Amino acid sequence: MKLTSKLLCLALALTLLFGAFSCAAGDQTGDEDTTGSSTKAPAATDAADTGERLDVEAKNWGITAKFMTRDAAEWSTVDIFAEKDSSDPIQSAVFRRNLDVEENYGIKVEEWKTPDTQGEVEKVVKSSSQDYAAVVGQLVDMAPLSANGRFYDLRSLPNIDLTKSWWDQKAVEGLSVANKVFYATGDLLTSDNDATFIIMFNKTILENSDLLGSTLSGVKGTNLYELVANKEWTLENMYRLAQAATKEMGGDSEKLSPYEDQVGFAMTGNVPFSLLYGGGVIVTKKNSDDIPEFQLSDATALSRADEVVSAAYRLYGDGKISFNLEQEHEGNGVQQNGKDCFGNGHALFFGECLQVVIRLRSHSINFGVIPYPLLDSSQDSYYSVMNNVGGVVAIPICLTEKNAENAAVALEVLAAKSQNTLTPAYYDTTLIAKGTKDTESKPMIDLILETRVYDLAYVYGWAGATTKLAALISKGGSVTTAVKRMQSSMNRHIKETLKGMNID
Repeated sequence: MKLTSKLLCLALALTLLFGAFSCAAGDQTGDEDTTGSSTKAPAATDAADTGERLDVEAKNWGITAKFMTRDAAEWSTVDIFAEKDSSDPIQSAVFRRNLDVEENYGIKVEEWKTPDTQGEVEKVVKSSSQDYAAVVGQLVDMAPLSANGRFYDLRSLPNIDLTKSWWDQKAVEGLSVANKVFYATGDLLTSDNDATFIIMFNKTILENSDLLGSTLSGVKGTNLYELVANKEWTLENMYRLAQAATKEMGGDSEKLSPYEDQVGFAMTGNVPFSLLYGGGVIVTKKNSDDIPEFQLSDATALSRADEVVSAAYRLYGDGKISFNLEQEHEGNGVQQNGKDCFGNGHALFFGECLQVVIRLRSHSINFGVIPYPLLDSSQDSYYSVMNNVGGVVAIPICLTEKNAENAAVALEVLAAKSQNTLTPAYYDTTLIAKGTKDTESKPMIDLILETRVYDLAYVYGWAGATTKLAALISKGGSVTTAVKRMQSSMNRHIKETLKGMNID
């Protein structure tokens, strides 16, 4: 989902946030019909809220666009098809968007879900099936499919304009290879946002103990939001606050428990990736021809990685203040562990993905949202990363030229129309009004989504490089040694991927 359109939607909706939207702030997640609602589609428009013109002609295109989407528990696709209107904001927005598109553009949306995106796409391509106009899948599945040449280059198709604001420009830029874009995301999807990593903090712990004032001397910010704004939100300051917050509260005095005591930092197993990228480490960058190259072979980049890993290890690897909730607790999964720990007030910081904001609706905890910390204040920007379970959309290569062009029409219209339907429903009604209930977190979420990075080494898993660096954050070790060992393998994996994409 593209942030720029969110900001413009928010500007229009800001005065409604505590008015009209507060009426929907209850935890209504059913799929019952909305009482008294009209199912008439809104009038067609050639412009989205950004003022950008949708260049696709509003006519009866006569297209049935059947999407293959993912069936993956809480990561199942929710933003492509809705059978009926609903009191749930997301489902209602999807239903009304699709109704608009069908009535005003003659594009009918259908959906088929599968738990095996890779396997089903391979079957479709090998049989030259024309059944599916597009595939929505998790990046972890879509990346290897693109590396095997299974998708069209979206830039090669007419009627889809990836420079428009309803497409995520960071993703277009970061995920392209040799100026080809095999999959994209933007206002059409919401799981890219859900999968973006954030840090939540317990306001009560922070304020009741005056942790910031008593722990950090010399900072200008008087709260965490100001620390972020002043670029004083660093790995060092996060460590000091986490250390100061940790204390025994009736559990086993020999070993602190993130479910009984108060800990500084609770997290899930993917947090090391966020600490790595948050500190400004990028494993691959692209040259002037948009070809990825191993960045850590550069001495300056290697030195940076070493500093970030050392600082992050001090925070993450300290078993006295930081706890990985992936470890089994009373037979529960990691989602319940997060609720039992952070949701019940046992951690100052909690590292997870943005979807967790909505999962914590039922808890009364007073929390805020901030990005992952900088290495130091000289860093040029905050950076965030989307977990590979986030969704992207692609067009299968087996489609005929005509069918591929029709699929591109459907994607462009749906993405544009999502900008003023699905985006505000997700962002305002679901995420803000029902989630954080904290307007101060809104600009932080804006910042997090605006500063996402897409490192192709992480996306394609080349040489296991990012996993190996993340392991150093959790277990310690030499960055220089790890980089030397992975360099030749990295270069080989890049070449193999380019070959699979038919890129010389």
